[in-house]
Amino acid sequence: MANDDNNDNSIDNVGMTNTDRAFLVFLFGVLILTAWLGYEAYLEGHRTETSKQSGETWAKWLTTAGTERFNKDYAISACTPTDANSNAPHVWGDCLKAITTKPAELSNLINPFTLEPITIVAACDKEEHTTTGQMIIEKALPTPPGSAVPFDVTALTDSDVIDKKLQIHITICDGGDYPIKIAEVEF
Repeated sequence: MANDDNNDNSIDNVGMTNTDRAFLVFLFGVLILTAWLGYEAYLEGHRTETSKQSGETWAKWLTTAGTERFNKDYAISACTPTDANSNAPHVWGDCLKAITTKPAELSNLINPFTLEPITIVAACDKEEHTTTGQMIIEKALPTPPGSAVPFDVTALTDSDVIDKKLQIHITICDGGDYPIKIAEVEF
């Protein structure tokens, strides 16, 4: 056996090649992109949870008001069933205005996606993305006995009379303008 001193298998250059450097730069870029996407997902989730908390605040307020607004000494007169002077029934638009203008409790709720006050919309709009973080308030009216659907759910409009108890559904629109059901309350 002859000992080959001229073996070509020896490694003379053990430093990084340009390919190695390009791979490390690519890997570093992927790590930065992953961290940024994770942070953006965290912010989106936080905004959605803040919107849900606003919806829960509305549900709590409407539930409390639903039990107290039929009392004669209820503080927000626009949300009582009828006007004390004219006996005319109140409408939702007047009540909504009273509870969303300062210094009312619900006037401080902010849409975390737009940093503006929360507004009430008819439906989440996935096409235009104008309803992100907004709220939907619907009324559920009972259908005649024997109907296949027990309730007819429609938007609660400004002209709807609030002289009787109402079943209300509260929904918020998430970051992708998809509806998230929050609660059903009696008002």
